Amino acid sequence: MRGFALLLCALQVSFGQIVAKKFVFPGDSEGWTIEGCPLCTKANANAGLEIGDEYGGSEAFYFRAPSSGLGGLQAAYGGGLSVDLIHSGISGSSSYIAAPDVILSSDQFNVSIGIDGVIFADGEKASFAHASLLESAGWTVLGPAGTFSATTCSSVCGDAAVGGGQQEACQPMTGVLMASVLSSLSTILVRGGYATGRETSVLRKLVLTEPDAPQMPSMEPYHRE
Repeated sequence: MRGFALLLCALQVSFGQIVAKKFVFPGDSEGWTIEGCPLCTKANANAGLEIGDEYGGSEAFYFRAPSSGLGGLQAAYGGGLSVDLIHSGISGSSSYIAAPDVILSSDQFNVSIGIDGVIFADGEKASFAHASLLESAGWTVLGPAGTFSATTCSSVCGDAAVGGGQQEACQPMTGVLMASVLSSLSTILVRGGYATGRETSVLRKLVLTEPDAPQMPSMEPYHRE
């Protein structure tokens, strides 16, 4: 029956009132695949999905969430995203690979957005891997849908964006853009590879949570100070 439980919706109830809805992607559900590591091995372990990079690759690799249940998550805008992941093999900041920890991609809007420093930052694993689903939380536009790298939109698109059919992918980060991506998700990638050399990651769970109260996305570009 695990194949029918790719996405679980759970309601948190406090004093008889619904305060948030959670969209849960268990790591041991069917449909998870590996992105960016053709030589990695995959197995179910510890109620999650395990990836082992036994050949010591030098690229970041990702868990790709099952496609079932990805659509219509715009209600999670303003809420949060959390990752339960176990990792071994990193040996400090010297071997750390800079790349987004989580990537959200929309084929409909032809754009990928990502955020780094959620699971690992400079070789140190976070005790609680969580990111706000707001444009001000550090999300950046990576490029067209299918862009799974650490490059920024400007370096992906550059001057080629003018008249090149990639205007949507090169738009600035706004609340409207983030809400649009959440409403039409085609891909969620959770990073499993963080270092050069051999490493193993076990993804136990990915969770998207709605905010306690609906948020109104802004059309104004967000600029980091």
